Amino acid sequence: MTKKSLIKGIMLFLSVFILTVGGYAQQKIGNNKTTNDTSALLELESTTKGFLSPRMTTAQRNAIANPATGLIIYNTSVPCLQINDGTPAAPVWACMSGATSTNPSSNGTSEVSAFGGVGCTGSASISGTMTQGAVVSGVTMTIFANVTQLGSWSLSSVANGVTFSGSGIFTTTGCQSITLVANGTPTASGATTWNTNTNPSGSATANIVSLSNSVLAQIGNEGDSPNVIPSVVTVAQINTISPAVTGAVLANQAAYQAYIDANPTLFASPATPAEVQAMVNAVNASQSVLAQIGAEGDAPNTVPSVVTVAQINTI
Repeated sequence: MTKKSLIKGIMLFLSVFILTVGGYAQQKIGNNKTTNDTSALLELESTTKGFLSPRMTTAQRNAIANPATGLIIYNTSVPCLQINDGTPAAPVWACMSGATSTNPSSNGTSEVSAFGGVGCTGSASISGTMTQGAVVSGVTMTIFANVTQLGSWSLSSVANGVTFSGSGIFTTTGCQSITLVANGTPTASGATTWNTNTNPSGSATANIVSLSNSVLAQIGNEGDSPNVIPSVVTVAQINTISPAVTGAVLANQAAYQAYIDANPTLFASPATPAEVQAMVNAVNASQSVLAQIGAEGDAPNTVPSVVTVAQINTI
């Protein structure tokens, strides 16, 4: 090969190398390949197709070794498009959807892979008693969250007129216990299930005591011997008992209470509707006789007394 030919070969090689390097410096895929945004190393342009990022579960994402800061994946467990805002050694995966980057698994900046009872499986638990038609007080839900990323959380769950809610910050990963506080008034009795407003969600079930059963339990407790619990049951409460107790009169309310205190052996614990009906009938009959005697004891004597021993025995 002549010296001239060698120089020509070298010049050709350099030209191809420069063009190749220049081509790799900025790339565009899609429409108008000749029009590139000068600020972009890689540009995608299309009016009919989108960009599809790698899709994986939380477990698969967590298996990525030393994920780079800024790494983007689509988390199918949450689901949302996530970016690593942390470092390779301590990744912090944040959802990119929404202005606040709220993670739907916690409604905060933390990430939860599962909710449940102890061990983060099964159902959460509810402590305290809820009664139909009565404002709840001192009732809480204890739920465990399997935390995979630290940060804030905000949970709520609404059912049957009662809302459990709470918020806080997870400072430790793994299965963590959180407490939600109940507010509201149950509208119906029976078993009720509350599901959290998260994805994934957790749930807890509790029985709402019927107002009727609550009143019967109260009467049973008030009919104690010795009488240490004075009866305070009202006619309004008696009227909620099912099957219905009839004939309760507001004017005899104090007499009903006195009857319960004086006759503890006539009531089970809880009391039965039949026992309460018998009380109402007995007190009403007694009050009627007392009213008759009062009317007959008039001066001047214009109402002759006709009260009988049988009536007196009902007092």
